[in-house]
Amino acid sequence: MDQNPFKQYYIDGYSRGIGLFRGVYNAYARLTGRPVLPRVGQPLKSVFLSTICIEEDREDVFEKLLKRARSDLAFENRFHSLMTGFHERDPLVSVVKKLPHVRYESEAWLVSWEDVESLTRHLSQSKIYLELGAL
Repeated sequence: MDQNPFKQYYIDGYSRGIGLFRGVYNAYARLTGRPVLPRVGQPLKSVFLSTICIEEDREDVFEKLLKRARSDLAFENRFHSLMTGFHERDPLVSVVKKLPHVRYESEAWLVSWEDVESLTRHLSQSKIYLELGAL
């Protein structure tokens, strides 16, 4: 589902250095498959890959899917970036690290009115999925 009509991120400004070299960077980005930086005042048009679940965490399957998604987006030329989120323990992170990307680190917080200790123990042993499109 295209969320652009109701969920948008606009570029309010760049630091002086990035502003001066945005054009040079964008030329480099287009040649290397990296995300381009939109003009100030323009929206950052992104596509979100939703909760990625691949049987047995097969990296070869995910790599093919990710390359196809990137290729399709490059062909359409309507989006600046492809976004997805992974927990640091997710084995599929290694696939993303092989491709040109911009890493953004954040923290996820657990809030509960139930037995927090047992929930924390469970989560520390479970695979955690992050859904950026819902944030």
